[in-house]
Amino acid sequence: MIKKLFIITILTILPSVLAMSNPIIVVNKSTVDYINSQPLLDDFYSYIKYNSSNNTLYLFRHNVDYIFADDILYLDNSKITFERDNNSVVFKYLYVNVSNPIILGNYKLYKIEDDYIILKSNNSEEFITNSSFSYKEYNISIVLVSLDYSNVIVNISKNSSSESIKLNLGKPYYYKDFEIIYSNYSKYSKKLQFKVYDIKKISVGNYIDGYKVVDINSKYVELEVNKTNKIKFLNYLIEYIKSVGNYSMFKVIYNKTEVYNLTNKELLEIDNNLYAINNNGTIYLYYKDRKIDENKKLHFGLEDIYGINLLKIDRDIILIGGPVVNKYVRYLIDEGYLKVNITNNYPGKGKGVIAKIKNPYNNKYYIYVLAGSDRVGTKKAIEYFISNRINKNIIFVN
Repeated sequence: MIKKLFIITILTILPSVLAMSNPIIVVNKSTVDYINSQPLLDDFYSYIKYNSSNNTLYLFRHNVDYIFADDILYLDNSKITFERDNNSVVFKYLYVNVSNPIILGNYKLYKIEDDYIILKSNNSEEFITNSSFSYKEYNISIVLVSLDYSNVIVNISKNSSSESIKLNLGKPYYYKDFEIIYSNYSKYSKKLQFKVYDIKKISVGNYIDGYKVVDINSKYVELEVNKTNKIKFLNYLIEYIKSVGNYSMFKVIYNKTEVYNLTNKELLEIDNNLYAINNNGTIYLYYKDRKIDENKKLHFGLEDIYGINLLKIDRDIILIGGPVVNKYVRYLIDEGYLKVNITNNYPGKGKGVIAKIKNPYNNKYYIYVLAGSDRVGTKKAIEYFISNRINKNIIFVN
């Protein structure tokens, strides 16, 4: 009886996070629920995405790893200390190695100067002028340009003080609380282009991303954390999963971008089963026998399924969507296993529901239903599920 219900729509299943007894996620690929479930997929699964231009491949990696540690968690030469407390951990201190690329929100580490961390903004403001421009409370005016446009003298003034500096083409100049670069010029218009980056100085006692700086030295920046179970720092999201003996398991999500120049190359093996092909300047990326569309995510671990009976599987199950789009949810309602009768009117417009029930075909495991009266409600249920541990049988999300 169950089998004929499942051959109607194509679904996607995903073997999921260890903390939930390795569940699978079931979502209808032909609906907006599949798009809205992307953050849930990102939370559990690694993916890659790419774009290309001028024979250059830009490969973005979203990695989800599970790491065991005793009382220190090491990441890229940096480290985090923590203490275990019953079924949780308390993150105590971050020791950020200054030799690594350090990204802090919209700023990155520029340099360490005496007892200061110097942070530089990731984005610049651009100015094109043949006379002057203003930045913050400064007025920056062009005084003299060399005949070959290779350097320029500018005057920087603020209130009653002023100073003249020499800028070489393409070379950054650090000035108090900003960095300025003479980046380009036009002989035709006689205008020069400048890029200006904001600079922040952080000292002991100040805060970075909510964490207090307690020490600065030539190797580490030490930050006081005192956060429980889940923290975000640099390009990492770290979440405590469970303890096994004297060790703790953490889920570590981190992102990075890799750049590959394929000039004069037709084929590049990036990883096992991951290849880039340069076809007369157009770059294609293949994983195994599958061509990856540019700017589209490829999650690892997804499979299309058609008519198998998932309810008897030895795993927890997460079902996304209501009975109209997810036949498994319809079956559970029709058979009386799911006590919440999800309809277009209940729980209501823009409202979601999360239901947790014992699997009637395998009572060692649970089924989680994330649904709503409409796509907005289902999306809210997904977002709540990502951010919270589910301990109740029914949760309504407004």
